[in-house]
Amino acid sequence: RPEQYGKATPLRQDIIVGEEISVFFTEEMLCRNPLTFDVKVDIFGTNYSDSEKDGTSLQKRDLFVICEGRRIGFQLDLSVGIEVHTILGKEFVVEIGKIGSGSLSSLQDKNGNPMDPLKGNIKFTKRFANLDLSSATTSFVFTMDNTTCSTESLETESGKIMDEIATIIGIDKDRVQVGDKSCKSGSTIVAEVQILPLERRKLVSSNDVNDFDSASLFYILRDTLEGKGESQGRKLTTKITKSYSVSSMRLLPGKQDFEKFSSSLEDKHEEDKLSKWGFAQETISRNYNLASVEEDLHDHRLLKQDGTTYENKELNLLKENLRKKDEWLEQELKKMDEEFRKKDEEMKKKDEVLSQELKKRDNMLEKEMRLINNLLK
Repeated sequence: RPEQYGKATPLRQDIIVGEEISVFFTEEMLCRNPLTFDVKVDIFGTNYSDSEKDGTSLQKRDLFVICEGRRIGFQLDLSVGIEVHTILGKEFVVEIGKIGSGSLSSLQDKNGNPMDPLKGNIKFTKRFANLDLSSATTSFVFTMDNTTCSTESLETESGKIMDEIATIIGIDKDRVQVGDKSCKSGSTIVAEVQILPLERRKLVSSNDVNDFDSASLFYILRDTLEGKGESQGRKLTTKITKSYSVSSMRLLPGKQDFEKFSSSLEDKHEEDKLSKWGFAQETISRNYNLASVEEDLHDHRLLKQDGTTYENKELNLLKENLRKKDEWLEQELKKMDEEFRKKDEEMKKKDEVLSQELKKRDNMLEKEMRLINNLLK
C-alpha cells in the first residue's frame, strides 16, 4: 500500500499565495484522468471555508493539481475568483483522499492499491504568508481573440497590448509590462503580462487607481472583461469584452517578502531531496521506460526526426543507451533511498536518547516525590 513519504513541501509554515504545495509517496501513484482522489483546501476565517456561513472550501476545480510519479502537488488558481487580499495571513487545511461520505475517490498507487483506510486521508495545516501587496507584481496570461497576427507581426504587438490593458484599467502604461507572445491560428494572440508595483509608496491614502496594488488592478481588468465591473478607463464595447480574456494569475512577492518567506537552507536541502525522490521515479517511468520503447519498435524500425528509419545497429545502440540511462537512474534512486534510510536511523537514535533522558527525569521526579511524601509523614 502507498504511504506518505516525508512532510508536505515547502516545509515552512508560511506559504506564498500561488506557490506549489507537494506531497510525496512511497509508491508511484495512479495519475490517470479524471483523477481518482479528492483535494480540498479550507481557509479559516474566509468565504473559502466550509465552517463559515455561506462559505465553501476550495476543490479540485479551483486548483491546478499535478499528479506525477510519487508526487501530488497543487496550486491555487487565482484566476477563478479567489481574492488574494482576503486570504493573506490566514491558516488553511489541506486534505487529499476520499472527502465526503458520498465520494467514491481514493488515493491509489499505479497498480490500484489504495492507501490504508485506517490511516485516513493526507491532512496538514499551513498559513498564507502575510505579503506586502504594494511591493508585489501580478503576472497573468492575456488573450486577444478575433484578431489578425503572424509570427513576424508579434514584435509590434507589445505596445498595442500594453496600451489596451492600461486603458481598460485606467492606469499609466508604464505599470504594464509585456513578455513572451505567441500567435495561434493566425487570429489569436496570447501574451504573458505583468502589472508592476508602484515605484514610490504614497505617504497618504489615495483613491487614484494608479495608486492601487497590482492584484487590485488585475481584478479590475478581469471583472471588466467578464462584465462584472466597470472599467476605470474607457468604456468597452461588447466586441472587446468577448475578444479579450485573462487567465493564469500569479502573485510575485517583492524582494523583502521573498527573502522573509523563503525556506531556510536546511529546509531547502530537505525539499530538494524530496523533489529528487519524486522526479527520479517520474523520469524512470515516463522517459526511460525501455519496455515502452520496445513496444514502439514495430518490426525493428523506428522513425528518426527527419522521417528516415534506424537500421538494426542503430536500434541496438539506442536500446543500449536507454538501458544505461535506466541503470544510472536506478542507482541514483538507490542512493537517495540509502540517504533517507540513514537519516531515519539517525532520527530514531535521537528519539531513543531523548526517550531515555525523559525516563531518567521521570525516575528522579518520582524519587523526589517519595522523599517529600516521607518527610511530610
